[in-house]
Amino acid sequence: MTTPVTIHVTLPIKAGSEDEFFKALKLLFDEALQDETLLRAEILTSAEPGTIRMVEVWNADDATLMAVSSGCLWCLRFRC
Repeated sequence: MTTPVTIHVTLPIKAGSEDEFFKALKLLFDEALQDETLLRAEILTSAEPGTIRMVEVWNADDATLMAVSSGCLWCLRFRC
């Protein structure tokens, strides 16, 4: 049995690229929500320009979490 894991992520993106970022993120987010091991996901904006926070709750083992996280190359495009 797997214990749920909560992951908190702060994503620094180029200020002013938020609209483009959210368009790309929505596609990936919609796909991620199809994963039955993802129990909850939230995207939060910050008062700080260029700062996005994400909270995810997964019911998955370490190997699954590593496989999912390795597909996050898209975020490199939006980094400062």
